[in-house]
Amino acid sequence: MKKSNVVSLTEKQFNWKKIFMFALLFAITVAPIFAEGTAIDGAVSKVTGFLSSGLVTAICLIALVVEGIGVVVMGKQGADVQQIIGKFAPWVVGTVVLLSANGICNYFLSDISFAN
Repeated sequence: MKKSNVVSLTEKQFNWKKIFMFALLFAITVAPIFAEGTAIDGAVSKVTGFLSSGLVTAICLIALVVEGIGVVVMGKQGADVQQIIGKFAPWVVGTVVLLSANGICNYFLSDISFAN
Protein backbone atom coordinates (compact mmCIF):
# COMPACT_ATOMS: atom_id res chain seq x y z
CA MET A 1 0.00 0.00 0.00
CA LYS A 2 1.36 3.36 -1.00
CA LYS A 3 1.58 6.09 1.64
CA SER A 4 0.93 9.64 0.57
CA ASN A 5 2.84 12.55 2.03
CA VAL A 6 0.02 14.91 2.84
CA VAL A 7 0.91 17.95 4.89
CA SER A 8 -1.96 19.30 6.87
CA LEU A 9 -2.88 22.97 6.93
CA THR A 10 -1.75 23.37 10.55
CA GLU A 11 1.70 22.00 9.71
CA LYS A 12 2.04 24.50 6.85
CA GLN A 13 1.07 27.35 9.18
CA PHE A 14 3.54 26.11 11.79
CA ASN A 15 6.35 26.23 9.23
CA TRP A 16 5.45 29.82 8.35
CA LYS A 17 5.54 30.68 12.04
CA LYS A 18 9.04 29.22 12.30
CA ILE A 19 10.21 31.20 9.29
CA PHE A 20 8.65 34.40 10.60
CA MET A 21 10.21 33.98 14.06
CA PHE A 22 13.63 33.27 12.52
CA ALA A 23 13.41 36.40 10.37
CA LEU A 24 12.24 38.49 13.34
CA LEU A 25 15.05 37.29 15.58
CA PHE A 26 17.57 37.82 12.79
CA ALA A 27 16.35 41.39 12.29
CA ILE A 28 16.48 42.10 16.03
CA THR A 29 20.02 40.80 16.35
CA VAL A 30 21.33 42.56 13.24
CA ALA A 31 19.63 45.94 13.78
CA PRO A 32 21.97 47.20 16.57
CA ILE A 33 24.98 46.70 14.30
CA PHE A 34 23.68 49.27 11.82
CA ALA A 35 21.99 51.53 14.37
CA GLU A 36 25.01 53.56 15.41
CA GLY A 37 24.56 57.27 14.80
CA THR A 38 20.82 57.06 14.24
CA ALA A 39 17.71 57.81 16.27
CA ILE A 40 17.96 54.39 17.88
CA ASP A 41 20.89 55.65 19.97
CA GLY A 42 18.57 58.17 21.60
CA ALA A 43 16.00 55.48 22.31
CA VAL A 44 18.65 53.19 23.78
CA SER A 45 19.89 55.94 26.08
CA LYS A 46 16.32 56.61 27.23
CA VAL A 47 15.69 52.92 27.94
CA THR A 48 18.96 52.45 29.80
CA GLY A 49 18.34 55.67 31.71
CA PHE A 50 14.92 54.40 32.76
CA LEU A 51 16.22 50.98 33.75
CA SER A 52 19.01 52.50 35.83
CA SER A 53 16.73 54.97 37.58
CA GLY A 54 16.33 54.79 41.32
CA LEU A 55 12.58 54.22 40.99
CA VAL A 56 12.96 50.97 39.03
CA THR A 57 15.68 49.77 41.38
CA ALA A 58 13.55 50.55 44.45
CA ILE A 59 10.51 48.79 43.01
CA CYS A 60 12.57 45.70 42.14
CA LEU A 61 14.16 45.57 45.59
CA ILE A 62 10.76 45.89 47.25
CA ALA A 63 9.49 43.10 44.97
CA LEU A 64 12.41 40.88 46.01
CA VAL A 65 11.60 41.50 49.70
CA VAL A 66 7.93 40.67 49.12
CA GLU A 67 8.89 37.51 47.22
CA GLY A 68 11.19 36.48 50.08
CA ILE A 69 8.40 37.01 52.59
CA GLY A 70 6.09 34.94 50.40
CA VAL A 71 8.60 32.08 50.33
CA VAL A 72 8.91 32.15 54.12
CA VAL A 73 5.13 32.24 54.61
CA MET A 74 4.56 29.36 52.19
CA GLY A 75 7.28 27.37 53.96
CA LYS A 76 5.67 27.95 57.34
CA GLN A 77 2.32 26.82 55.99
CA GLY A 78 3.85 23.46 55.11
CA ALA A 79 4.13 23.84 51.37
CA ASP A 80 6.36 21.44 49.48
CA VAL A 81 9.69 22.77 48.18
CA GLN A 82 8.64 22.00 44.59
CA GLN A 83 5.52 24.12 45.03
CA ILE A 84 7.51 27.01 46.46
CA ILE A 85 10.06 26.88 43.66
CA GLY A 86 7.35 26.55 41.01
CA LYS A 87 5.46 29.52 42.37
CA PHE A 88 8.25 31.97 43.16
CA ALA A 89 11.21 31.09 40.91
CA PRO A 90 9.82 32.81 37.79
CA TRP A 91 9.10 35.97 39.77
CA VAL A 92 12.53 36.04 41.39
CA VAL A 93 14.29 35.42 38.08
CA GLY A 94 12.21 38.10 36.36
CA THR A 95 12.96 40.62 39.10
CA VAL A 96 16.69 39.90 38.99
CA VAL A 97 16.72 40.19 35.19
CA LEU A 98 14.89 43.52 35.43
CA LEU A 99 17.45 44.72 37.97
CA SER A 100 20.30 43.76 35.66
CA ALA A 101 18.57 44.92 32.45
CA ASN A 102 20.53 48.16 32.40
CA GLY A 103 23.83 46.31 32.34
CA ILE A 104 22.54 43.88 29.73
CA CYS A 105 21.38 46.73 27.47
CA ASN A 106 24.64 48.60 27.88
CA TYR A 107 26.64 45.47 27.12
CA PHE A 108 24.83 44.65 23.88
CA LEU A 109 23.83 48.07 22.56
CA SER A 110 26.67 50.44 23.34
CA ASP A 111 30.28 50.63 22.28
CA ILE A 112 29.61 48.80 19.04
CA SER A 113 32.54 49.54 16.77
CA PHE A 114 34.22 47.59 14.04
CA ALA A 115 37.20 49.87 13.55
CA ASN A 116 40.69 48.54 14.14
